[in-house]
Amino acid sequence: MARKSYPYVMRPRSKVPPRPTVKDPPDPRIPRSPTHKRTSYDVIRRITRQNALDPRLAPTDRHMQRWAVGQGSGFPQPERALYPQSRLTPLPPEVDVQTDQIVLGCPPHWRRFIGLWYRSDCSVQELAEELGMKRDKLFMERRIVLAYLLGRLTEVGIRLSTFD
Repeated sequence: MARKSYPYVMRPRSKVPPRPTVKDPPDPRIPRSPTHKRTSYDVIRRITRQNALDPRLAPTDRHMQRWAVGQGSGFPQPERALYPQSRLTPLPPEVDVQTDQIVLGCPPHWRRFIGLWYRSDCSVQELAEELGMKRDKLFMERRIVLAYLLGRLTEVGIRLSTFD
């Protein structure tokens, strides 16, 4: 028996998808999601690169950079201090005061380290010579100081943004 035709009704197309002839290259403007999850090996390799900053400490480093741009006090070497030439946004005044108090409450060696690292114009080599340590030890010391500051900042209720 033949199908009855209806006027003005489109017939359905076949369900076979068209085959692409050439694979389109990915658009570089669109961020690509990782195809695999990072393994602990990848994370450890990234963290333990020579002189690399642990990504978990990057927000603390950014907080201290913003603190250094602000009007904090407590450092007796005004001739070594940098003037705020960077485009970082200073911390709000109440957070700046809390961070000042944390830095002033640090052990003297770390207080000196923080002042030289964030508020002086020293190169890394000059900083290492002034603190009496090798360059590699200087970066290790930086990680330790930032981990300490992260704990103290969290303790007083300062929330730092995290990047996953």
